[in-house]
Amino acid sequence: MDNYLTQQKSLTTDTSLKNVMSHIVTPFSPYFFCDHYIGTEAHHFNIPIPDSIHNILLTRDLSTICEGDFILCEVNYFHLFCAEILPKIQNKIVLVTSQYNLPQIHRTQTTDDLLKNDKIIRWISQNPIYSNEPKYVPFPYGICHNNVVEYMQHFVWEGSTKKIHNLTNMHSSIHPHLPKTHIRLQYDILGKDSGPMLPYKEFCENLQKTEFVISTVGDRDDCYRHYEAIGLGAIPISNVNSHYKALFGNNMHYSGSVEINEVATRNAVSVEYHEPNKELIFISYYVKRSKNIMA
Repeated sequence: MDNYLTQQKSLTTDTSLKNVMSHIVTPFSPYFFCDHYIGTEAHHFNIPIPDSIHNILLTRDLSTICEGDFILCEVNYFHLFCAEILPKIQNKIVLVTSQYNLPQIHRTQTTDDLLKNDKIIRWISQNPIYSNEPKYVPFPYGICHNNVVEYMQHFVWEGSTKKIHNLTNMHSSIHPHLPKTHIRLQYDILGKDSGPMLPYKEFCENLQKTEFVISTVGDRDDCYRHYEAIGLGAIPISNVNSHYKALFGNNMHYSGSVEINEVATRNAVSVEYHEPNKELIFISYYVKRSKNIMA
């Protein structure tokens, strides 16, 4: 609770994009707690990253990497990191893999070998591919950077909002590259008939008023709605794979496709509501947890 109030005070005092992104989880959060990075997305999308983080691609200087440093590697550079950069690093490091755009990491012989590498103290990863691996820690995708400032305004003042709806099923996008077996294409009520796209303010207000929200996987298992819901006190109902249980714990209701369709059709869920842990939308929650695991 103390951390919640501290974060809330900081976000109320400074609503700049850089400050909000330094607190609330977005796909670019690793830039705000890592010491070095290998990637280009932050510059491409004009993300106001800290001046202190070292750009390895720019300097090609690995001598500044100290024991226990956190290194962010975007997925597009993962094989470059494994083949050319990691062998030259002299100290043990914490690897963080993330990326705003697809592709995401998939399990291969390369990833299995990386977990066994003595130079890797911990591997923190968006879109997790392992469960029950001591060195592997899942990290959230978070809230879209384009919406995070507006979202924060709803989050900060959410405490006075009463829950008046048991369930909400709002618009779900259907990306053109989704397979025909995807849940949003299998069931119209979870896809094209899930409702009109709302202005973001109204979308957040709906989350504030509801106990549970349909939050199916999109073009990846992790999606913005999971975190938007939790931060505003709603429990997402989702068909994420088992790797995500370590990330969400009891702050998500895990369901299969058939059950989610039935819940959406009757517009009610019989599960007992409990308030989710809103700290799951804070970067500090995961950094602290990762350090506790490493201790």
